Amino acid sequence: MSAEFNEVDRIFEDFSQPGSPGCAVGVFRNGELGYSAGYGLASVEHSIPFTPATVVNLASMSKQFTGMAVALLEAEGALSFADDIRLYLPEVHDFGHPISVRHLIHHTSGLRGTYPELFLLGGWRMADLMTTAHAFQLLVAQRELNYEPGAEFLYVNSGYTLLALIVERVSGQPFRGFMQERVFVPLGMSATSIHDDHGALIPGASGSYYRMDDGGWGTAAVNDSVIGPTNVWSTIEDRAAWDRNFTTGEVGGRAVVEQLSQPGALTDGTQIGYAFGLEAGPDRTHRGWRVVEHGGQHGGHCGHYLRFPDAGLGIAVLFNQFLWNARDY
Repeated sequence: MSAEFNEVDRIFEDFSQPGSPGCAVGVFRNGELGYSAGYGLASVEHSIPFTPATVVNLASMSKQFTGMAVALLEAEGALSFADDIRLYLPEVHDFGHPISVRHLIHHTSGLRGTYPELFLLGGWRMADLMTTAHAFQLLVAQRELNYEPGAEFLYVNSGYTLLALIVERVSGQPFRGFMQERVFVPLGMSATSIHDDHGALIPGASGSYYRMDDGGWGTAAVNDSVIGPTNVWSTIEDRAAWDRNFTTGEVGGRAVVEQLSQPGALTDGTQIGYAFGLEAGPDRTHRGWRVVEHGGQHGGHCGHYLRFPDAGLGIAVLFNQFLWNARDY
């Protein structure tokens, strides 16, 4: 093993302590998995090691897959980014200012956050059942916007919940089935799935943990099946296949793949740092290299994904313990 990857092991040595939840890391070079490793435990209860094949909830990293689904449909002429969302979701209130599909993609719709914000304000606990139907019901009940669509940027999960529902209505398929058929299977992402049924088993799934006040580990119970902004379950190995598609364009073609990293803009032309479920833009760099990235937290699952397009380099790390700073690793 080269010295550079010995250093990777040192970075993650805290996650290899006895009885500790763990993580996995993958480094992708020119679309290929150049290095991967697992640390700690996927299941603390059963002492099962965390490996690059361990399945983890991608949390908000799921949004890039939803962005891909919408981009595929637009490329085929099945919808337009400029379409009023009420063309597909007439149940949504008419706010007097049309909300476009593009507004949902770039978090410029003005819609208020429902999942998990209004769930929690309404008395739900994180362990209570939350479904896409619940989230849609709250969105349909909204009667005011935070701002006129296109005027500002505000990161909320609401838009990506609606995007998943638009994909379902346009394609005539459940979102899970559409993604399996159009993205996951063609790319060979055999361990990746969308958790749209709170009771469904997820083969190979890791546990979900948080650090308790006494220093021990507790189970971070999450019981939801909201799709679009979260609930894609995947592995480091499958993330390599996804990263490779940014190089090959095997699914979607070069135009669609490049579009996923193109940041949006406000009505006045001001560019924002958000593309299609990916953070991107001229101001997002690291040591002079252009960066495209996104992270996520969901219960005790979290992680981060970065691409350096000009260097042909990608990095992903997935954890099964709650961290605020997953990107720092």
